[in-house]
Amino acid sequence: GAAMLGRERQNIVGKSFAQHLPVASIQPFTSHLQQTFSVSGNSVIEIQVKSKEGKPRLVSLESQAVAGAKRICRTVMHDVTDQRRMAVALQISRSAQDALLNAIPVLVFYQDINLQYISCSQAFADFVGISPEEIAGKTAGNLLPRETAEELQRLSESVLNTGRAVYGYEHTVRDAGGNLIELSTVLAPFLDFQGKIIGLVGVCTDITEIKSTVNSN
Repeated sequence: GAAMLGRERQNIVGKSFAQHLPVASIQPFTSHLQQTFSVSGNSVIEIQVKSKEGKPRLVSLESQAVAGAKRICRTVMHDVTDQRRMAVALQISRSAQDALLNAIPVLVFYQDINLQYISCSQAFADFVGISPEEIAGKTAGNLLPRETAEELQRLSESVLNTGRAVYGYEHTVRDAGGNLIELSTVLAPFLDFQGKIIGLVGVCTDITEIKSTVNSN
């Protein structure tokens, strides 16, 4: 705890913890203490504290009253500042991705390492006839004709095993309305922050008109 506050242990022992709190954190901390002494288990709260440099840090306090002692508790403090920043950044990234997927008129889908769908664009959901919220956990076999699903699975497994993308895979599929659509599909792996393959992304382009024009000429 002393290190998180940027101070030596001997300089904080016996002093009020409240002096390390910004004004906005004092009342929540007081309520946290009241709860700690009124319940038998642990009491947990996240509040801001002031470091020695004056910069606020977000910490998690887990406190438990000491049995038989008057108004004494043990508290474990964890700095969760970076963790929360990452969570916020991830949420922003996901929101931006969702906005993009809903806006683009292209069939886009994400699958995990088990080739189960994670999310998709609105265009892809419309194509297979379900909502984006319903697609999670489904596989190509649940949404596409058997022959197409088996070929996509074979290609997808190759992408996951080799890490190499597949470009320009052309296939014909009926959409939810029964229309026969020519698609050109790209399958590429996507990685976690350590560079490990954790799934793949697919992008399907409708080339029906292009193929029709080529064939007519």
